[in-house]
Amino acid sequence: MTTKWFPKYAVLIIAILCLVSRLPQLLSPYLFLDGDECIEGLMAKHFSEGKDIPWFFYGQSYGFSFIEVVFISIFYPLAGVSDIAVKLAMLLMWTIGIIFFYKTLKIADQENNKWAAFLITLIFIFLPSWAIWSMKARGGYLTAFLFTNITTYLLFIKNTKRGPLIFFIVGLLLTIIYQSQPLWLMGLLPVAVYQLFSNKQIRLLIYTLSGTTIGIFIFYLIKKDISNFWHPDVFDLSAWEFNNLIKIPEQVYNSTIGSYEYTFLAEVSSITRVLAFIFTGLVLALPVFVIIKSIKKEGNNSLVYILFFSVLITVVSVTITDGKNPRYLLPLTGFALFLFYLLINRIIKKTVVNIFLGSIIVLGNISLYSFKNYSLESKPELISLIKGIEAKKTTHVYCDGGLLQWEIMFYSNERIIARYKSSIDRYQQYIEQVDEAFNKNIPTGLVGYYNPTDSISNSDFITPEKKFYFIEKPGKNLLIDKGFEFSAN
Repeated sequence: MTTKWFPKYAVLIIAILCLVSRLPQLLSPYLFLDGDECIEGLMAKHFSEGKDIPWFFYGQSYGFSFIEVVFISIFYPLAGVSDIAVKLAMLLMWTIGIIFFYKTLKIADQENNKWAAFLITLIFIFLPSWAIWSMKARGGYLTAFLFTNITTYLLFIKNTKRGPLIFFIVGLLLTIIYQSQPLWLMGLLPVAVYQLFSNKQIRLLIYTLSGTTIGIFIFYLIKKDISNFWHPDVFDLSAWEFNNLIKIPEQVYNSTIGSYEYTFLAEVSSITRVLAFIFTGLVLALPVFVIIKSIKKEGNNSLVYILFFSVLITVVSVTITDGKNPRYLLPLTGFALFLFYLLINRIIKKTVVNIFLGSIIVLGNISLYSFKNYSLESKPELISLIKGIEAKKTTHVYCDGGLLQWEIMFYSNERIIARYKSSIDRYQQYIEQVDEAFNKNIPTGLVGYYNPTDSISNSDFITPEKKFYFIEKPGKNLLIDKGFEFSAN
């Protein structure tokens, strides 16, 4: 089988497959942004309108989101302020990251199996762990993914192409990754340190540290006056206990199935479960594979050990989190597949290896197609709510739903401004606007999730599937009873 077309067409094929593999989701009637994605969509809208430069996810001093905001803003003139624009922008970022992942594999080790890098990259594309997250705008995750792959590529390019600027950029990118989502640094730092010191040139380390220092200073200036409304600790040493180690296989599996929203795990196809089981098994078997590689003394064993440590530290890091968020293991896919590539690249029985990899890709195709039905919320029901509110000529609402408020504002294109219960929120202007409208008798309403046990006898309407209710011109006593806070002013 010829491989002459690889240099010319491989990157193009990878880019096309990244898009085609996501078309079932993009064209699905179930396509929908969750509340956090709507926040980033609104951030991009404000940036496009020149209202704001949202460096970080609203209300946070972490989750560097400006790059994602810029990408989304590029798609708004093409597709309007819409969920499809947000998803396509994120998919573009992910695709660029995947391309750099492939290019890194090509230069990280002497190629013995000419198909291995290409097939491993296709597995990355079709593995369900990134089925949903390849298009999620969630405050820095895809920024960290993109720049991690670019950084890794820069660390492995040939010595003749390396210079002060390359290593300065590496240092700067390490800072951006940390500010975006530090989860990726757990696995990236061992690789970066190994590559920097393997050159045995202290000046390269100095250039890298210079880039990091400049990056730290820039972010210090950016973050000086940024709101820090939401600041949970991802890592918590007090959360560690031995039982967390026992749960690692389950956490790897849950992350690999890819079908979850926050901490809620959704149903998946049997093929997806099989893939998650295979990938989890391979990850758990890595110590055995590394030992065999070490005994055979084939290829770049030092890098194998470093990447094994990257995988190990990425997996073990979840033992000091709350353990309930499968997304915390998203970085595992890239580091594990990089290591798999090094382990299989020099196996003599290339045909057997490639058939196995091809089988995984076929299963991945079937799995990804099943995600066309992925939905944890009802978009038609939300649109029905928005139309009902607009039919009542209401422009501002008190929202009994912390994420619902953002969905209403994004999908109404801010024709409806909403606020949640607290008098302080991620984007304080919304609190002020709704309260001002209420005080000036501008049409204001109350919306929330309908609960038949919580009688809302004076609801103006309840959406068809009885998910949301709306009350026009609620009194202040009702709002207070519902838990809404008002400032002393």
